Amino acid sequence: MNISNFKNNFNKKYFLKRVSDFWENHSRMLFSIFSAAVLSAGVYFWYQNTYQSDWNSEQKNQYKISQSKQAKFKEQEFKKVIAESENRKRISEESPSPAKDIFAPYQGETPEN
Repeated sequence: MNISNFKNNFNKKYFLKRVSDFWENHSRMLFSIFSAAVLSAGVYFWYQNTYQSDWNSEQKNQYKISQSKQAKFKEQEFKKVIAESENRKRISEESPSPAKDIFAPYQGETPEN
C-alpha cells in the first residue's frame, strides 16, 4: 500500500464521524475505565507507602529520634516567642511618656494676635 494512495483515499469527514460516533456510544465506559484505573493506582501507591515501607527497624528508630529532637527544638522556639510576647505586653502596659505638643509655639516665639 502506497502512502500517497492512502492520502487520496482518506476521507476526513468519514473518519471524524466514525470517531464522534464511537465517543458518543462508549464515552461512559471509557470514563469509567479511566476513573477505575486512576483510583486503583491511588490505592496501590497508598498501600505501598503505608504498609510496604523499605525501612528497617534501625532507620525507623533514627526517624523517631530526629522527630523528637525537632519537637523539642520547636518547643524552645515557642518559649522564646512567649517571652517576647510577655516583654511586649509589659512595655505596652507601662505608662507612656508624654508626647511632644506639636501645636504649641516654639520657645521664645510669642503667638501673634
